[in-house]
Amino acid sequence: MITKVSSLSPIRELVTAAALLAACATAVTSAEVQRPVANVESSRPQPVYLTVSKRGDMCVVTGQQAENVLFRSDDPRQAIEWALNHSRIAILTGGEFSVSDGVKIPRSGVTLIIAQNATLQAAADAQLTAVSEGHGDYRPLIHNQGRDHVAVINFGTLRAGRSGGACIMFNGRSGGGLGINGGVVFSSGTLTQCGDAIWLVD
Repeated sequence: MITKVSSLSPIRELVTAAALLAACATAVTSAEVQRPVANVESSRPQPVYLTVSKRGDMCVVTGQQAENVLFRSDDPRQAIEWALNHSRIAILTGGEFSVSDGVKIPRSGVTLIIAQNATLQAAADAQLTAVSEGHGDYRPLIHNQGRDHVAVINFGTLRAGRSGGACIMFNGRSGGGLGINGGVVFSSGTLTQCGDAIWLVD
């Protein structure tokens, strides 16, 4: 199915591929998906997707018109989290992005895509926030703490860095109850870590 979108622009191809993956993963729980998603503002129209890219030493967030910069920061984590707060899909593209702390998924119902030409990595001096598992601490590069219907799709490279680093963590622990409803984790790219590549617990 994904090969059929090759005639689209690269960004639209990523968006379409992500939508297909999410649709396949949630087809068996369509009733659950149809429920209102918590923490997602439905009254305010939002762009279909936002792109996070490098311009010099800055990270910029743009919409479908690349010349229209909506947000800029020298901290890639801030740019990514801003994009996820203002669109249902955020696409990281075009360069290496080094973060001093892990990217935290800010709300439910969003998708983070790491494009093939993008690398998200822990900086050499990064202090990723530790999450205790009981047997030890994990330091996630991308951390979903209890958000529903979140997709993290990696076509590029994720480097978690130091000991205990995990590239992607979905942590739904909620006092022994069900903590996360729905979601997708997919990677056809590279995952480099000193702990677990992907850490899922619900």
